[in-house]
Amino acid sequence: MAEAPIFSDSFVDDLPDDGLLAARALYLRFGQAVALLKNKKAEEVDHLYLDALGLLAVWGRNVGQKFPLEPTQALGPVPSSNIDAIRKAVEGWHQSVETAIVRRASAAAEEKYEARLGSGFAYEFKEDDLSRLQELINQLRDQIASCEALGDEHRRRLLARLERLQAELHKRVADLDRFWGLIGDAAVAAQLVGDAAKPIVETVYMMTGVIWKVTCIAHNLAPSPVPTLPPPGSKLEA
Repeated sequence: MAEAPIFSDSFVDDLPDDGLLAARALYLRFGQAVALLKNKKAEEVDHLYLDALGLLAVWGRNVGQKFPLEPTQALGPVPSSNIDAIRKAVEGWHQSVETAIVRRASAAAEEKYEARLGSGFAYEFKEDDLSRLQELINQLRDQIASCEALGDEHRRRLLARLERLQAELHKRVADLDRFWGLIGDAAVAAQLVGDAAKPIVETVYMMTGVIWKVTCIAHNLAPSPVPTLPPPGSKLEA
């Protein structure tokens, strides 16, 4: 009976949206697989390690944490040597990923408290803005949960993004990245399922109005309607 791949399609599909946290999950899954395969002959399982190497190399490039061993590099005809090289590379990569996670968390904490304590640039929400956003987030949650056209996996990702956004909603915030990310997700949903996503798009647009107002205030811009991007292929006027 053929061994299952180290990283199954379903495992990859369920990885966290966050690239670095997904890299951590890949490392943990790899460690579990190594424990299960340790008593197998190298020539019987080397193809599993090579398959895993391909995914890790691509994933590392995508999240800015280059995997230290490329699939065409430093590998030869001896299965046991290849497996040892891949295992060693995974351990080194894991250390760089964990370092990046720690540094990112530290920088985010500094930005958060600078914003909340008034010692750095921040976007400030008035109480009525916060209340309106909470109301719209709750409305959006119900709309996403009931939009069967999106599919279970897409709805799960959107709801998870929404939960993270709501958890980080404070009177003063260092950035609005999660809001703009949600707006992008709504645009994708509209392209995927058309009219079925209309309630979601309308709610996100109302949220965008609040976010744009706060953005204008933070950057000393005159109040203006929410800007729209030109259609693909159009030329911007100077």
